[in-house]
Amino acid sequence: MKKHIWKFARFGGVTQLVFETADDILNLRQLDQKLWTTLAMPTKGIFFNPETAAILDTDADGFIRPPEVLDAVDFLAESLQDVGIIMKDGDTLSLGDIKSTEIAKTAEWALKSQGRTGSIISLADIVNENKIIKSNELGELSDNDSDDLRLKKVLSLYVKENINSTSEAIFDMFTNDRNQCLQNTEDLKAVSAGLETASMLKAVAAFEAVKNKIDDFFVRCKLLTYVNGNNTPLTDYSEIFKNFTAVELDTSSEKLRELPIALPNTEMLLDTQSKINPAWANEIKKLYADAVSPLCGEILVLTENDWKNISQKISDFTTVYSKQAEIKAAKINPQFLETKLNQKDEIITEINERLAFEKEKQHIQSLKKLLLFRKDFFTLLKNYVSFSNFYTGGETAFQAGVLFFDTRATTLCFELNGDDRHATLDILSGAYLLYCDITRGTAKRKLLALLTNGASDNIVVGRNGLFYDRDGNDWNATITKVIANPVSVREAFFSPYKNLARMIEEQIAKKANAANEKSDALVATAADKTVNMPKEAAASLPNKKLDLGTIALIGTAIGGISTLIGSLLQALFGLGLWVPLGLIGLILIVSGPSMILAAMKLRKRSIGPILEANGWAINAHAKINIPLGSSLTKLASLPKNARLAHLDPFAEKKKGRNIFIAVLILLLAAAGVFCYFYLIKKTGIYPFNLK
Repeated sequence: MKKHIWKFARFGGVTQLVFETADDILNLRQLDQKLWTTLAMPTKGIFFNPETAAILDTDADGFIRPPEVLDAVDFLAESLQDVGIIMKDGDTLSLGDIKSTEIAKTAEWALKSQGRTGSIISLADIVNENKIIKSNELGELSDNDSDDLRLKKVLSLYVKENINSTSEAIFDMFTNDRNQCLQNTEDLKAVSAGLETASMLKAVAAFEAVKNKIDDFFVRCKLLTYVNGNNTPLTDYSEIFKNFTAVELDTSSEKLRELPIALPNTEMLLDTQSKINPAWANEIKKLYADAVSPLCGEILVLTENDWKNISQKISDFTTVYSKQAEIKAAKINPQFLETKLNQKDEIITEINERLAFEKEKQHIQSLKKLLLFRKDFFTLLKNYVSFSNFYTGGETAFQAGVLFFDTRATTLCFELNGDDRHATLDILSGAYLLYCDITRGTAKRKLLALLTNGASDNIVVGRNGLFYDRDGNDWNATITKVIANPVSVREAFFSPYKNLARMIEEQIAKKANAANEKSDALVATAADKTVNMPKEAAASLPNKKLDLGTIALIGTAIGGISTLIGSLLQALFGLGLWVPLGLIGLILIVSGPSMILAAMKLRKRSIGPILEANGWAINAHAKINIPLGSSLTKLASLPKNARLAHLDPFAEKKKGRNIFIAVLILLLAAAGVFCYFYLIKKTGIYPFNLK
């Protein structure tokens, strides 16, 4: 076999298979499964046509696996002239597109049955055909069926199991079963003790209801005999009965039914008429009427041998009856069947009609399968063999919708399936994760959203948002849990400064609170002294002057700050023309480490662990690099050509702000001039190499 040449491409930093031609699909068996992105996809909890998913899941285990995908490719190769048609959007086929003769005939018949003269068929065109199929189904066997209808239903069962056989072969199977049925009927008579089958079935039901309890009774009798009938817990239930003295009892009480059906005795006799546990009295009466009396005669007291005799008769009957129940022909009235078997041609005609119907039904189902694959299978390939739909912005099988909150819209949202593995696997994604409860009316769901752009300063548990699902329905969303990770390099750039500002604010607030508390204490003390001080002492107090030590301390602090600023400016201006690079270097020293660390983490983000927790088997690294992540969360921005109307009556006044900016510029200029001349005079250093 000639080896196929595949084409791969890098999407978001991940190598993915590219489907370009029909040959890429037809040769999928040649592709090493180690290169497939997915090895198992659940059929539940995905955003994919459930009918198509059910057809692909041939073993109905709830997962779509590679062999099932490859079988679908084989079906398409056998059914279509050009498999490449599935790579185009749409759900229609022309009769000329269909290679399979049977499916093509069925499609032509479906069009004609609707009065259509064209050659294009779609899924909508076979809806009526499905209704026709359902109207011709005979349904399940029922006790109310007439003999003729019952015969047709039984023959239909033979046809369904042997659809590729001839009508003669099916008739022979039917007659062989009928002969086996007659033999079993004779066998049933031999094991029914002269009773009708219906009476024996009643005896079986009565026997099965008490079998375990009576077996238990005779074992207890043997144990009592083993200890010579001495008073033992086998017969002494006084402690148990004490618990019944203060409660209301009835014969349906589980506590009573747990007790033996009768008290054991050394004679090993079970009196069916007296001394029976009241919770089992009805079952014993039914046993005597339906099983003991018909099978053994009027025996009021059962010995163990009597019970074994009844058990054997019931066992012999159920063995033969179970064989009879497996024979489909046994479901037909024997007298009616004998009459019909003499009318072979009529039965053969009925078998032929059912064969034609079942084959047509099979062909319609194949046609529906082909149309569904024509519509959905290529989408599956791009969400299974590769994730090219995800990396190129196409329709994916796992994105649940869009979450709007905090002036952004995040499109990478997953509906959670309640699997406990999310607690351990989600964190491995390396992304900033938001867990949300979403509600719409009485409906409730769990959502996981990945934040991949913007700032995370205002994201806390309890915030609300709005979620739109794939159908456009809106849901209330509430954040219930946050797993913090880097969101973007831009946020990492500002994070040191934000942390510094936050620390300064906290320290200022801490100092202010301490000073405020101290001030309040001083005021309280002073007020107390003022109120309680004698007038003569108050008049004699001298005016307190400013402490010289305080002045010196303030001067030292100002000098230290000036020295620090001067040293920084000296080092900066000493760079000459390299001052801009010095500023950039200073910024990188502060922000560089956090940016590098964030970039390393952002490059490792992956949706694989989240999908694994949802039941997928991800075989490749489904990474989210930085550019892709930025595109998955959209930030708010004003529309192009939008105009800003100055109508805010509470806008901040610009006059004070402008004055503040002007004063700041003057102070900075003065500081620069002062430091410049100070450095020239004292150190002889000329910035920019000027003398």
